Parts: sequence; structure tokens; C-alpha cells
Amino acid sequence: MRILSFLPPLSLFSSSPINQFIEAQYPIAKQGIFDNIGSQGAYAKEASPGVVVSAGGTTRPEYRITWIRDSSLIFKTLVDIWAAGRDDSLLPGIFDWVASQNRLQKTPNLTGNLTTGGLGECGFNLDESVYTGPAGRPQHDNAALRASTMLDFANGLLARKGAKGYDYVVNTIWPIVKLDLDYVAYHWNVTGFNLWEEARSCHFTLAAQIRGLKQGATLARTLGQDSSHEFWTTQAENALCFFQDFWNPEQSVIISNLNCDWECRNTVDIGSVFTAIRNFDPEAECDNATFQPCSEQALRNLKEVVDSMRGSYTINNHRSNTSAIAIGRFENDTYVGGNPWYIATFAAAEQLYDAVYQWNRIGKITVTSLSLPFFQQIQPAARTGTFKRDQETFKKLVSSVLRYADEFSLINKEYIPADGSMSEQFDRETGEPASAFRLSASYASAIAAFDRRRGYVPASWGAAEMSIPRKCKSGPSPT
Repeated sequence: MRILSFLPPLSLFSSSPINQFIEAQYPIAKQGIFDNIGSQGAYAKEASPGVVVSAGGTTRPEYRITWIRDSSLIFKTLVDIWAAGRDDSLLPGIFDWVASQNRLQKTPNLTGNLTTGGLGECGFNLDESVYTGPAGRPQHDNAALRASTMLDFANGLLARKGAKGYDYVVNTIWPIVKLDLDYVAYHWNVTGFNLWEEARSCHFTLAAQIRGLKQGATLARTLGQDSSHEFWTTQAENALCFFQDFWNPEQSVIISNLNCDWECRNTVDIGSVFTAIRNFDPEAECDNATFQPCSEQALRNLKEVVDSMRGSYTINNHRSNTSAIAIGRFENDTYVGGNPWYIATFAAAEQLYDAVYQWNRIGKITVTSLSLPFFQQIQPAARTGTFKRDQETFKKLVSSVLRYADEFSLINKEYIPADGSMSEQFDRETGEPASAFRLSASYASAIAAFDRRRGYVPASWGAAEMSIPRKCKSGPSPT
């Protein structure tokens, strides 16, 4: 993780609302994550070491389990902090998570075992026993997300821990990653349930698989695992080719779910914004192919996703059509009342913070006819063209985007209780916390958005090295 040197230090503007919010909420969010990790966490005493409880509250018993996806993304946040040398106290907990995932990976479950599809299982009980409750199975992003976090940790160990780190990577992390990514390589073109456990063939899932395969191929090359490097590289590029199909040029938006086995919700949703922040690579250009946050497609998509929910929630009625709003999963959502989510609203902010980083690093902003409506919504005088860092137009655009991003973050501030605890949702009419309380993913979304706002970004995952094949090819069939 690096820090953007040309962003002013937070302390210089400590009186601004966004920086006051970050200074107050950051330690609360970080502690909120710790409180939900077994077995030392205040709300995770019954959980095995390294197991992330989905939610610390007890009003929704179905959230008192551990999800592979959520725990991988939450530990991704912690791994990034540790890898940057910002908090070495996180290392023992990360080792606990690796050990726990190693056990869970090999536990037969309702989806199968290691050779019959068990790596598509979504979650387990807090004591690492098999979860037999209802869930959308299989979920093919789980193995990819776990592998990616393992790979981020592996790269940090290789950079920071020398021979000891290398031995741990070879003997512990590599075997886990090998199993997960071979599964991904054989299943990226097999439909499965999406991150909401509803529809199938999902934009976010395929993005996670592409990134995992690319990262894994890079480590494989480092470790001399040539066959894995070649196999995963080929499948990552094949998947990237099909990834382009989610863009709908007529609507100028990502259609999050395609090729369903049955009728499904083929509409826009916040999952595509999650894709943009998940695929963020600080060394990439504003590339449509990998859906970088600053790309014309990702910016226009964000506008369409946000606008689709402008009439959904009463708490947004006083906000203008050019302002940020509280957002949820998708229009007409009914889950637990269909409210705004903290992670959704922070995701919009995070994508824009990512984009600001990328423009500053690249040294220019290119406004196209596709992205122009996004820019004109927040800067009416915006026009198409390429504007360099030393031009006034560049500075005005960056300032407008940063202000817009901060508006999303500060909407969450408005609806977080005085104690700083974060639930899954907040009520669409009153703004009161709703659904599961003390949600681990909500805390992690705050940490990620705050870090981007402060200029901390993760290491590159190699997006700039990827290219779309001339012809799309299906992956190998699962055995």
C-alpha cells in the first residue's frame, strides 16, 4: 500500500466535516472489526480464532455465521494495512485467519468436498462446523476472493519478512491458493449465485475470478510454478473477454446479471460499483476492459446506478438531483424493507476517491461523450476533452468529484448512531439503524473508503498487464 504524496495530510484540514468524521469513526470501525473476530472479539467469543462473525448483533441469528466472501474482503482491508507497515499488531490475527481458512477449505459441506465442488460453499458456523442453513449455493466468487486476500498477504510477506516469509508462502499459502484458483479456473464460466444470493452469472463474481487468476499467475511465476502460471493466465484472459458482455451500450450501464438459468433481475445494482472498487489498481490507466474506477464506463455506470435509486428512499427527498444520496442494493429492493446500506453508500464514495487518485497519478482527465453526463451532473460547465494536471479545468473537475465523494461519506455519518456502531442498513424513512447490527462488512467499508480519502491505496494486482483476446474462449469444463 502506498500513500498519495500530493494529497494534503489529513491533519491540515482537521476542521473540515469529512476529516472530523474520519478521525472520529476510523478507530471505531477498526475496533468494530476486531470485536467480530474470534475468539478474542467482544462479540465473537464463541468463534474459532480467525473466524469473522458476519454481525456482532444478536437480533438476526442468521448473521451469526461466517461467510467466506465477507471474511476474505474484511481481512483484505487488514492485510493492506499490515502490508503497508501501518499496523504490525495485525499480523497474528491474519495468521489465525489463514489457518482457519485452511481448515474450512478442506471441510466437506452441503456444496461438496474438495473434488466435488465444495469450494463453492458460502459459509460455515462460527466453530467451523458445516453450515446447513438456507443459502444460494454454489457461490463461485468465494474461492477467488479468498485466494486474492491470501495473495495480497503473500506479497506482503515476501516484501517484509525475507526467508521466513518465503517459507510460509510456499508451505502454507501456496497450497491454499492452488486449490482455490484451480477451482476458479474450471468454474469461471459456470453459473452460480451472485453476491446477493439471488441471481446467477454475475459481473462482480467474474471480476473477482479474473483478478484472483491474474494475481495467482503472477505468484506462480515467482515461485517457478510454470504450469499454473500459464493455465491461470489463459483463463484470466478468457474470462476478461466475456467480462465485456456485461456492458450495455444502449443504456450506458452494467447489467449486473446475465445468462441466468431462470428468470432473474437483469437490472443495474450497486454490485457493479463494488466491482469498480474491487478492480481498482493504482498503477492502471482509466481502462474500460478491467472496469477501473476512473474509466468512462465505470463513471457513467456509477451515475446510472445512483440515479436509479433517487426516488427510492424518503430520507433523500430533500436532496437535489445533483447531490449525493443514500443508496442501497438496487431499485425496488424488498430485503428487510429495502433500505439504504452503509456499504453501498461508502462504495460510491470509494470509487470516486479511487478515480481522483488515478487522475492525479496519470496527470490528466479525459472526459468523453460517455462520461460527460457524470461530470456535468456535478460540474455543469464540464465539456469533452483531455485536461492536464496544470490546467484549471482539471483542478475544478477533481475538486467537484472529491466534494461529491465526500457527500456520500457524510450521508453515512448522518445516519450512524452516536456510539459509532454500524448496522447493515438504515431505515429508508427515519434513517434509524436497520437489519443486522454491528455488521463487519459495514465497518470494513468505512475503513476502505477512509483510507482512499487519505491517499492510502493497495498494491497493484497487474491490471495494466491484461489484454482482451481477439476471440472469446470458454474455460475448461469442471471434472
